[in-house]
Amino acid sequence: MKELRFGCSPDQEEVIADHLLLGRPLGMQPDERAWILNHVQRLAPGAKVLSADLNLEDAEWVVQVQE
Repeated sequence: MKELRFGCSPDQEEVIADHLLLGRPLGMQPDERAWILNHVQRLAPGAKVLSADLNLEDAEWVVQVQE
């Protein structure tokens, strides 16, 4: 198992900011799954995503993959 870290999409960053600053609900943008998969395939081609956790403080995805 390997851990990958990379930033969220700009749209997801806006959702995070609204959540932290304005108390709005936190949700995942519709295209965010594709964003995650594209980054995983670029960083670890052929890897399988096991989990993806959102690090709010750094606006990044912490993704566990199996190569």
